[in-house]
Amino acid sequence: MFYNYKLTWNDNLYVYVGLTTKPKRRLIQHRISCLSKKPKNQKLANVWLKYGEPTMTIMGQFETVEEMVEHEQFLIDQIWGEPICLNLNPVSGKTPDPTGSKLTEEHKAKISASMKGNRNTLGKTRSKKRTEEERKERLRLYKKAYYERRKAEK
Repeated sequence: MFYNYKLTWNDNLYVYVGLTTKPKRRLIQHRISCLSKKPKNQKLANVWLKYGEPTMTIMGQFETVEEMVEHEQFLIDQIWGEPICLNLNPVSGKTPDPTGSKLTEEHKAKISASMKGNRNTLGKTRSKKRTEEERKERLRLYKKAYYERRKAEK
């Protein structure tokens, strides 16, 4: 069996529509995600934290996935764009891509070219590499200063 469900807070003040094969397990998954440090749906997590546990209502029971997805799309279409809607994606059965849109090779090349010579980029390397002798000399000076400080404190 396939189910469409709706999570509501404060008599439909906020609504989230979803689909599942195991409603109780899905509610637990939502709870775990919302209470984690990095929830998958930040809007849902904010409402969950503010208003507490939602009311889960089964909106339909279906024999096929196609029927379930079609009904979920109907439910999303009714609330999409409204301030009460907590769904992230207007298309049923699909989750939003967490990585964002895919970049073309041309776009990647433009970004790469714009970063060349930029000293404010992350992961920049030092312009001057220290030699082994310079590193040893610095370490010797640090140790000398450390022992002089300790001697002065006594």
